[in-house]
Amino acid sequence: MHFEEDLTEFYGKPFLNREISAKYLYTKPVDISALHLQAEEVESVHWMDYDECLALLESGGIKNCINLEEYRCIREAAQRVLGLTDGGTGGKAGDR
Repeated sequence: MHFEEDLTEFYGKPFLNREISAKYLYTKPVDISALHLQAEEVESVHWMDYDECLALLESGGIKNCINLEEYRCIREAAQRVLGLTDGGTGGKAGDR
């Protein structure tokens, strides 16, 4: 579990993020076209290499409200759960 209270900017407006969150690592294949998502919550879904995504998050290359520390936990969880030793997640999410 993660608790966060952070004042930041999102889409050019002040954003007070107060959240309690849990992270889950789903290890089965996912067919994006079969997902039924809430339009108010999710703009789009696509696969991206972990390191590519991290670089875009760190550089501000994509608009997001992702907590970097939480995102970095994904690599640690993938290494632990999937037994990876390459320092990454072994490719794109959903490849396992």
